[in-house]
Amino acid sequence: GGSTRRNAQEDLMLAAVYCLFPAYALHLQPVAGTSLPAVRISSAATRASAPQMQQETGPFAGLQNAFAVFQASKQEGMDFKQSVADAIAGDYDRDSVTADVKEAASSAPLVLFTWDSSPACKKALKLIGETGARPKVVRLDDPWDKGNVMRAALGRLTGK
Repeated sequence: GGSTRRNAQEDLMLAAVYCLFPAYALHLQPVAGTSLPAVRISSAATRASAPQMQQETGPFAGLQNAFAVFQASKQEGMDFKQSVADAIAGDYDRDSVTADVKEAASSAPLVLFTWDSSPACKKALKLIGETGARPKVVRLDDPWDKGNVMRAALGRLTGK
């Protein structure tokens, strides 16, 4: 008893990290009340010098923070896609960004939040344009750092 189970998406994500960072070790420990492991990343050098696995700094600190945000989102009950959006967004002022997104969404009769490179967004803009409607377009990829947090806030607002 006591074993934890992960779904296929979580296994795939962990496998991708193993492949991308083979010189680093992932330390997995179950997170109480979830099927997710707590993840800590260390290199051979940091394991030798810091066996207690304290908060690591350096080139993988961002990845370590992203995992922490992902885990916190999963613990809140968010689905995999939203948890990834939260991890990509990182730490941000959730209330402020949510207010900005709501303000943008109410700034015109039709507002589309888009990525310029998204085929689905391009198709939607084309079809809407064929109707004669002229939506206000809020690009989530210009700049990325603002768009990523807006995407995470949109997901939390819409459940999508």
